[in-house]
Amino acid sequence: MLSENFSLATEYENMAYTQPGYYKDLPVDPNEIKVVDNNFSLLLKYHIKTNSKLKAAVATGWTYTTRQSDYYFYESDSVSQRWFRAVSSFNDYRIPLLLEVEYPLSKKINIQARVKYNLNPQNGDTYSSGIGLSLKL
Repeated sequence: MLSENFSLATEYENMAYTQPGYYKDLPVDPNEIKVVDNNFSLLLKYHIKTNSKLKAAVATGWTYTTRQSDYYFYESDSVSQRWFRAVSSFNDYRIPLLLEVEYPLSKKINIQARVKYNLNPQNGDTYSSGIGLSLKL
């Protein structure tokens, strides 16, 4: 905690997902792109004061992203067509916007919800959301 309302936080997200393939007529099954994103974030959080048990915070800062995708590359000319598997990687920086809320269900169990949006006009914005339970030991 930097003060009563501000804190610094670090976080790591690993997101693995698939999306539809670029080439609709490619004769591979399944025709999908496998993507893995790793986000390393440094966040400045503002904790919103409330008069209830509900705790809320908003944050922004800096995110370093690495992305790897696995798909098929397609080539064609007047004589032949071919496709081959290709793995590509890149990394970049993003600006995260985060909203999280927490509510105690009991003295030992809390429920949390969060939404994070990473701004990057050059390589595409990403977002993540989640709901979780925490147990205080």
